Amino acid sequence: MAAWCRSIIFGSNCARNSVRLGVGIAANARQPNLNSDFLAEPDTGVTMAYDRNNVFARILRGELPCTKVYEDEHVLAFRDINPLAPTHVVVIPKGEYVSSDDFSANASDAELAAFMRAIAKVAKTEEVTEGGYRILANHGAAAHQEVPHFHLHLFGGRDLGPMLRRSG
Repeated sequence: MAAWCRSIIFGSNCARNSVRLGVGIAANARQPNLNSDFLAEPDTGVTMAYDRNNVFARILRGELPCTKVYEDEHVLAFRDINPLAPTHVVVIPKGEYVSSDDFSANASDAELAAFMRAIAKVAKTEEVTEGGYRILANHGAAAHQEVPHFHLHLFGGRDLGPMLRRSG
């Protein structure tokens, strides 16, 4: 687990007052999809299934606080605890999806639509739509996905530079 997951510094609690997922997570539970529910652990190459005790699952259950930016029936968005830009928001589905592949293959149409709409709503609320923003989702070991719960980062509020450093 990444160091930031072990030593989280939190703002206000978004889960206690409004996330009703103590039952919701169990209701959304499903059998793992062997083709998409497993990620390779970056340090070991060992694959792992969805971990119901990952930091985002714990936030959804109200066990850990966050600074909520947006929430609806299917999505929660909150401020990253180690922001890399003036605006750095993490957007997560409330269902148990380990990766973007898992989410796109197994989420309902309502979950998929809500997730995409949430990105635009967060960008507008954070006032980064006009100046521009970047969305980033890491998938798997080579991309350094640290939390086995599908999530997207929304960055904005400054010039974000080129998409990736050129190799060589």
